[in-house]
This record gives sequence, C-alpha cells and structure tokens, in this order.
Amino acid sequence: MLSIVELTMTDESIFPVPGTVLWGMDIDLEREVFRSGAASKPNVEYLRFLDLGLAEEGRIPDTLRETMMVAPGQGISLFLQRMIPEGLTLYDPALAGEVEKKKIKKIHWWGIEQGRPIPAGLQLVYDGQPPGHCTLSVVRQMPVSAFLSLVATITFNPSGIDLVVPL
Repeated sequence: MLSIVELTMTDESIFPVPGTVLWGMDIDLEREVFRSGAASKPNVEYLRFLDLGLAEEGRIPDTLRETMMVAPGQGISLFLQRMIPEGLTLYDPALAGEVEKKKIKKIHWWGIEQGRPIPAGLQLVYDGQPPGHCTLSVVRQMPVSAFLSLVATITFNPSGIDLVVPL
C-alpha cells in the first residue's frame, strides 16, 4: 500500500521508459497496476470514443463494436500508482469539520492479478502521458468487440479506496 506522500508526489525516476512493454506474451507482469472504477467493478466492459483517439464524447455503442477498431496504443488506461486526478487532493480526516461531507468523493481502485498470462493479442505498454500512465492495448488492430472480449478474461481485484476532495 502506498503512503499518502507517495500518492501525492510523482517521482518520474521510478517509471519505465515510455514504450516499455510491461506485460506481454513473453513478459510477466511484475508490478502492481491500477485502474479507477466503480465500487463493484473496474469499468473495463466498454470503451469511450476518447480511448480510440476520437474527439466525440461518450461510450462506443454496442452497434459499433464490430466495425470500430482498436489500434496498438489505444485501449484501457491503467496506472503504475494510484493517481489522484487533477483538481482533486486526498482527503485528510483531521479536517473533518472543515470539509462539507458532500464534497468528499471516493475513488475505487482495481488491480490486475499478477502471475497470470496476458490474453493473446493484448499487451500493457507504459506511455507516461501523464506520468505513471500505461495502456492495456492490442498487438494488432482488432474490433472493439474482440478487444473487450479479451479484456473480460483478465481478473481485476479491488485494491483500495481513496477519499478525495476538490482543491
């Protein structure tokens, strides 16, 4: 578990070189990776247009999952540390009386179970944009539906909750 200091400070020297494959057919996943999701699931059952580099808002509808393609470098965001989104900071319980309860939000973290082989056709690549970010992507272009079917075979486990408040 990372300390609050480690969560709020990003030391880029601990990150690999952008383009490094962290998990692939012949590469074991040897470090924790995290995804923020819902309380009950990691939210990896859909892609957004943004995940494919498109400016359109929202999720890719089921009707387009067979025709839209995922290219290498596109896919699902993961992080090498639990990263607090811009505009938020960790909630300090010592400030309980100073922060309105309704402003406190939960970030539910999920991690990939280590020691499992990656589904053929996928790889996890560190891109470092922003620092600590990596992408679960495809080795070769494939339809969104095929990509999501492969992702569905990966086990994500709950990895904690961070309480955050606006800056």
